[in-house]
Amino acid sequence: MIIHQIHSIGDIIFLEPMFRHFFKKNNEKPLVPVRNHLMWLSDYIESAQFITESSYTKMNKAGEKINTMYANQLYRGLPMDYHEDFENCMLDKYRLAKLPTEMWLDIDLKFNPCRGENLMTEFLTYHYGEYILKNEYSQAGNINIEIDQDELPVYSMKSVDGFTLIDWYMLIFQAKEFHTVSTSTFYLLQAMKNKFPNMATKIFIYPRPNRDGLRGITNLHPTFEFETR
Repeated sequence: MIIHQIHSIGDIIFLEPMFRHFFKKNNEKPLVPVRNHLMWLSDYIESAQFITESSYTKMNKAGEKINTMYANQLYRGLPMDYHEDFENCMLDKYRLAKLPTEMWLDIDLKFNPCRGENLMTEFLTYHYGEYILKNEYSQAGNINIEIDQDELPVYSMKSVDGFTLIDWYMLIFQAKEFHTVSTSTFYLLQAMKNKFPNMATKIFIYPRPNRDGLRGITNLHPTFEFETR
């Protein structure tokens, strides 16, 4: 079984329940080729066998394959270069695989408490107490999130050497508010809600800076509560 989803972080996290379904069904982890710089995801997703895209191109590709990269186009008979159906493009990955669309809600990530605590220690070295966290970065581009309040310190997510996006889970969980552009953090939040049902962080989601805006999450109904801005 090959599930073809070479990028991006959010799409791969979104598909974790699909990986797990076929792992249980076939008693073998599906093969998931990804861009070389995304191989770190294998540390957090145990239901798939990740290989680099460069290795995959050299392989004998016999076997069942689900092309989730182009699921929207294949499922709906659209031209392969059509990328405007933001409302359906994510759920069509499950539809193409003939799986229930609500399966995506069961995302299971292997969080690393040691890495989460180390990142929190490094990021909040001189701060104790409540804070607000924001993320302005997405693959679609960056936005500017203005938070109108003077009571709590506001911190911005950023790239920190030695840590990944998923390692931010503890900082998100501990934040009083989390303001984020609609991006892979949306799927990280669903995985967090599954693992930590008592998550109390107040979540605000902002449009992506392109034609998508918030259309990409319109038909997704996570179990965590959020407000759009």
